[in-house]
Amino acid sequence: MDRIMSASIAEPEEEASKSRGVTTYAESEEKEPVRAEELQQSTRFKERLRKR
Repeated sequence: MDRIMSASIAEPEEEASKSRGVTTYAESEEKEPVRAEELQQSTRFKERLRKR
């Protein structure tokens, strides 16, 4: 269910690059500044988990 929703929200071009794992930070910032922020937050979250 979640997969269907996210697919309909995301742009097809972006979805294709995501499935290939090619999307870079620069690309995501140009397309969606919000997504870039989410990436930064997720990396910070992972760093916090590592510190424990």
